[in-house]
Amino acid sequence: MTTATGTFVVVVNGPEALVRRRKRQVAAFLRWAAAREQMGRSPRWSQRQDIREAAEAAAFFDEPWWGLVVFTCFGRIEGARFVASRFRRPRPDAARVLASLELPPGSLGHDRARAGHRGAKLALVSACLRAPEFEEILLRGHGFGHRYERLRAMRASYWGRRGCFDLTLRAGALAIGGQRYGPDRAYLDTAPARGFLEVTGVPLTASTAEWCEAFLLWWSDHWDEVAALAGTPWDGGPPYEPGDFENALCAYQEDLDRR
Repeated sequence: MTTATGTFVVVVNGPEALVRRRKRQVAAFLRWAAAREQMGRSPRWSQRQDIREAAEAAAFFDEPWWGLVVFTCFGRIEGARFVASRFRRPRPDAARVLASLELPPGSLGHDRARAGHRGAKLALVSACLRAPEFEEILLRGHGFGHRYERLRAMRASYWGRRGCFDLTLRAGALAIGGQRYGPDRAYLDTAPARGFLEVTGVPLTASTAEWCEAFLLWWSDHWDEVAALAGTPWDGGPPYEPGDFENALCAYQEDLDRR
């Protein structure tokens, strides 16, 4: 099908046709990904540095699940460490306590930096107020998708798609609640839609979302075939899992923006 503006085509003959049509862009992504792997800067979700930092930060708090929630409010261990003595557990007077605190430089990281200090504080206030729900979901949910969708459905203040995704990812990687799990698809609606568009030429919309996710599932299962169709060798290790694309496409677009 074609959009009214003719800006893209979803190839009905199968994903192979799209790869051939976008050969140059697919090859550029694969070369970028292979270089990152060889430099020790893998974008695979299991290699994310914030997961290791979250594990360390969790020890500052009375319960690991709460430590991950607080860490995700800041996206950086420095922020979690700074508030740990006052927020070892959720507290109902969070807004009053945070009003008197001035976060030091370097407290925010990952995507939380975009919302600034005020956004991080409001996320923590909201987490304190909704703590029983966060605890129930993280400790007694089922797999990645179920937990992520329940966190989103809470509509907690300053907990958007990205914050809910990152919290679920960290909790699954660290087996919070006794279960280790990871994303089963790319969750393109959290952030990587721009990177996906750069590579495939297909924008993420309500009508294309299912197709886009299915395309990445197919790519994971046919990794060597895609590399061959794109005309570039792959020497970056095992194929990416569908969930790896979430982080990889975000990082790829960020690198392109910096050029």
